[in-house]
Amino acid sequence: MLGYDPGVVLGYEPRTTLLSLIVAIAAASAAFLFARAAPSRWAGAAAGLVLGIGIACMHFLGIAGVRLPGHFTWDPVLAVTAVAAGCLLAAAGMAVHVGRAGGRARLGRPHRRPRPRRARRPEWCPGPGPPAAARGRGPRRRSGS
Repeated sequence: MLGYDPGVVLGYEPRTTLLSLIVAIAAASAAFLFARAAPSRWAGAAAGLVLGIGIACMHFLGIAGVRLPGHFTWDPVLAVTAVAAGCLLAAAGMAVHVGRAGGRARLGRPHRRPRPRRARRPEWCPGPGPPAAARGRGPRRRSGS
């Protein structure tokens, strides 16, 4: 909401705007911790539902913190439809992610890739260059045979 410029004098109530931020952080943290604690499709769907409700609360609190000469009007059917669609999509997305990862779901934890091993030179190959026989250091032949 802080980037919105409608062309009229507009202000934001700091407490409500800060509460909007706190609700968003708390809801996202709770959802990801829940999905990480119980990695199954149903837990992922429940975590997505928590995330969707938290995002909806954050948006409505952000709108409540806007101060302008006028007022907002809501169509209740559209508002409920938008919240339900957001929650459904968040639940589906989290269910797919956590269900696909199964017990390996590690939301919030960095993934460590194994370091590639250095190629070791075989013992019979001492270094770059031609073989020892080609450099004149090969087996000596007896003369006179």
